[in-house]
Amino acid sequence: NILKQYNYDFLLIGGVFPRYKHLKQIIEVSRKISKAEIIIGGSYLKASLKILANYLKADYYVIGDGEEVILNLLEHIIEKRPIKDVNGIAYHKDNDVWLNKPAVPMLNIDDIPFPARDLSNFDCYKRYFPLGNPLLYSAHIISSRGCPFQCLFCNPTFGRNVRVRSPENILEEILLLQRDYNCNFIVFYDEVVLGATKKNITNFCEYVLLKNKQKFYWAGSTNSRILDKKTLSLMKRAGCIRISLGIESGSQTILNEMRKKNNLGQIKEIVAHCDSIGIETVFSLLTNTFSETEDTLIETKNYLTHFSKFFFRTPFSINYIVPMYGTDIYNEAKKRGLIDCDDLEYILSLDDESRYELKYNLTNIETKSFIKLVNGINQELAEDYFGKHRMQWLISKYNHFRLKETLISLSLNNVRPLFEGLLWTLCGGDEKSVIGKAYKRFVYGSKKCVVGHNGLIKKS
Repeated sequence: NILKQYNYDFLLIGGVFPRYKHLKQIIEVSRKISKAEIIIGGSYLKASLKILANYLKADYYVIGDGEEVILNLLEHIIEKRPIKDVNGIAYHKDNDVWLNKPAVPMLNIDDIPFPARDLSNFDCYKRYFPLGNPLLYSAHIISSRGCPFQCLFCNPTFGRNVRVRSPENILEEILLLQRDYNCNFIVFYDEVVLGATKKNITNFCEYVLLKNKQKFYWAGSTNSRILDKKTLSLMKRAGCIRISLGIESGSQTILNEMRKKNNLGQIKEIVAHCDSIGIETVFSLLTNTFSETEDTLIETKNYLTHFSKFFFRTPFSINYIVPMYGTDIYNEAKKRGLIDCDDLEYILSLDDESRYELKYNLTNIETKSFIKLVNGINQELAEDYFGKHRMQWLISKYNHFRLKETLISLSLNNVRPLFEGLLWTLCGGDEKSVIGKAYKRFVYGSKKCVVGHNGLIKKS
């Protein structure tokens, strides 16, 4: 409908997860309706450029940081200048895919303007109440690009060289979100929050405590190796209420294989301190590496049982590694014959893949036995946790918010998000329940979405 209503020169399509069949469908539909040139960007392109380009058949592909590259590309197209001079792109020529020189990464990412949230229906998006939210409107921010760690199963979106925004720049965006959208819960979506160093975390927290008068809460993912009691206490004072830690395994054998340099003893100290000061911890737990056995999984279960005495929003759950194309684990699995289809077939199979399903078993454990073993361990961990937190089991269906921080934040500005958040909590995310339908009517009923003059979805 958008394409029929407006006459576009260019269609720009991005993304972060490999829904390639849907992407191809969008391109094919667009070709039938519009004469616009199609430009594709996204984190998935770098590793699998030629394979995807020959499958998707867009006009141009932007690799890496897109903010400067796309402007340069559009200028060259409009002014009919040679496309070969545009760094950071690929395109089709002479029945082949041509890749120009890489673009120089943007070193000062403070120069990137804040997202134009006014062009999207952000009043709908901010009404997302994730687990552990103090029933406040929330927003997502990226404070850094890149991840310095060498995990076997990962290929960082922005590479391994880390670039971090300044505390001044980050706080400026947060203050804008508070002022314009009443968002007081910030979720950092970095690969590792604030650039994976203790210094960056300390600088941000100290600046927030020095300059900010209107309190906000925040959450993010980080590596336990850069944390200590002093840093965690500073983070708590600056508004941190949840951190996600990539524990992955309680077996040193598997951690070594994953190239994770976690200190299992130090993690116990970190979680104990977080529990004592009121920072919720979330664990990322993974299995399905080549050396995983029943014994290593039992090691992980026994290690995790130690933490059952502490508070977690939900019990532990071990998920399966999905070998993403281009990662070291994928390359090794291909070498060992554990992935026996061609690369395009495999990439397209990820459309229906999730970390909750085991499609490619990389272990020596028989597949049905492997699934049964992991399910059994997850069940045991849940029973052990709820056995030590019986009251939480009784209210687990509804206990999805931070009561203390909710009450502290109570003000005239936060009455509506409080009421909406309570409805969301009561319906437990079930939009088809009576309360869920009431929630949808109350929160979104008056916010009909229409196509704006620029073709973007806007609030009427």
